Amino acid sequence: MEEVIKESMESYNSYIDKLGPGTDIIINQIYNEEYQVAKQNLIDLLEGLMWLVEVNDKLNQLNYVNSLDTYKMNRLSEEIIEAMGKNDYNLCADILQYELKDFTSSLIKYSNN
Repeated sequence: MEEVIKESMESYNSYIDKLGPGTDIIINQIYNEEYQVAKQNLIDLLEGLMWLVEVNDKLNQLNYVNSLDTYKMNRLSEEIIEAMGKNDYNLCADILQYELKDFTSSLIKYSNN
């Protein structure tokens, strides 16, 4: 069980490290009008954000507490989904650039100690 917890924490931490660069890629795809590729990457990003919330919740249940603001994460995800539903990719880019990147840059990793 401890090994699974450790691997979950390492995966969580690794995903946090990839969020900023991955978000930049999507923003650039939108600015370059590569909407189909950006759309798939936005879907992947949203799935990843949901995964972070799920892992965080499960680890919290096991008393491995982290300060992830799941309400804010879910709210940002909903805003992105709403913008995607309207095919407003410029709004998606703005949400990524000015809200999600700021939020995810302050995420705290789990300690493996």
